Amino acid sequence: MTPALGKQSLVGPATFDHLNQKFSLPNDGAWDVAGPSRLWNYHLHYFDDLMAEGFLERRGRHRDLVQSWIRHNPPMQGTGWEPYPLSRRVVNWIKADLTPSFLDNAALSSLAVQARYLTRRCERHLQGNHLWINAKALIFAGLFFDGAAGPGEAGKWLAQGMLLAGRGIKDQVKPDGGHYEQSPMYHAFMVEDLLDLINLGRACAWAELDGFKETAARMLGYLQGVCHPDGQIVLFNDAAFNMGPSPGQLLDYGQRLGIGPVNVSEQGEGWRHYPDSGVVCLKAGSWTLFWDTGPIGPDHIPGHAHADSLTLELSWNRQRVIVDTGTGEYGVSPERLHQRGTSAHNTVMIDGRNSSEVWAGFRVARRARPLGRATITQVDGQTICRAGHDGYKRIRGEVLHWRKIITDKENIVIEDEIQGRGQHLAELFWHFHPEIDVRPSDDKWFLLHAGLGKIGEMTIQGAEDIQLIFATYHPEFGLSLETKKLVAKTRGPLPIKFLTRISSFNSQ
Repeated sequence: MTPALGKQSLVGPATFDHLNQKFSLPNDGAWDVAGPSRLWNYHLHYFDDLMAEGFLERRGRHRDLVQSWIRHNPPMQGTGWEPYPLSRRVVNWIKADLTPSFLDNAALSSLAVQARYLTRRCERHLQGNHLWINAKALIFAGLFFDGAAGPGEAGKWLAQGMLLAGRGIKDQVKPDGGHYEQSPMYHAFMVEDLLDLINLGRACAWAELDGFKETAARMLGYLQGVCHPDGQIVLFNDAAFNMGPSPGQLLDYGQRLGIGPVNVSEQGEGWRHYPDSGVVCLKAGSWTLFWDTGPIGPDHIPGHAHADSLTLELSWNRQRVIVDTGTGEYGVSPERLHQRGTSAHNTVMIDGRNSSEVWAGFRVARRARPLGRATITQVDGQTICRAGHDGYKRIRGEVLHWRKIITDKENIVIEDEIQGRGQHLAELFWHFHPEIDVRPSDDKWFLLHAGLGKIGEMTIQGAEDIQLIFATYHPEFGLSLETKKLVAKTRGPLPIKFLTRISSFNSQ
């Protein structure tokens, strides 16, 4: 069965569009391109275009590129032989050969060498999604080279891959179906991986991979649950659009395999809660709100975490209104640090410090922890949710941040309370989608859209100063869009309270 297809990236004979940047292979045929980022070069070596939209029309170019890669990437040299891009490439070469036959003898020989090398380079030191993709590649290679038939070398690859995959599912998938790195983007990657493995097992008549169906169904349910009405994921932690097949394509892929989404969230009228991951979804008339009350990620690998505790995103029908800044780049840079920082999210910052001490590109020192699980009650037609974190407890005065969200049919009230001792500066941030125009009117802020008209209005109480300033939005890697955000500030003795009210315009 044809897998889910990603976005086309090969846009010329040797020109690639990855991460919204176009570069060509140099004339000498080298495959480590100078100029783009390390992540761009990783994508170059994945060969994702082999299974992208319209792939059959480019099969001739694909064969030339495979041969070029073999000639210019001798074993164990260069970016392409690092375990993560190697694993992605092994999977893509095999998927391409199964839909339909694609690899010649030279490519098959290279593929075997790559799989053999990977067995000694699995990323146990990194764990998480890296070790998982290593496992997937070994299973693909083992079955492709008929490892299910006996104890030969391919059989050893298959056994190693299955052992790692079994441990990965046990460690990485939470009971509510969420991936433990707390990134909807990496969650979607693993969903695709599971569906690919099940698909491969059926193509190779190896029933053991059907044992992943229950996990795939739960993960599909979670994926469906953390998508806005526009069909795309929430941008919590490291997350961006168009890094693989869309959520809708993955759900369709599951249906074609006979695997529908299984939602194991706690839920009631107008709300849904994934208690292990900490994501809460609230409905209030035309509004859909997603709230992150969970941990920033696993203690041993918080590399994809942001200092975004208690952040939220908000849509009005299919239009996003309040958005997290998103993830536009990896690596070590001031911009990467900003995108991971608290001021890039819809939450409260104390004394100019991040709620979790993010540093470098993928590091976190002292980190915020939830103050228990979110509580949800319903009283007199209102849904009341409350959660907190201790990320500022390290500050003198043992500062805590509690947030309460109250919704009814048309209104959302967000109460932020900063508890503790002493004098502190509290800053509350609200980031708006670039298509939302925010206009002040007395003590209100009108939320407007060029095509939809007047969406709603916002008020903020408890602030000494409120400013509307320019900001940037990064819904995709390599994409930076100008937008606006509100910054509400108060300096004084604790407790400090902010009260934000968002109402539909037609409810006034």
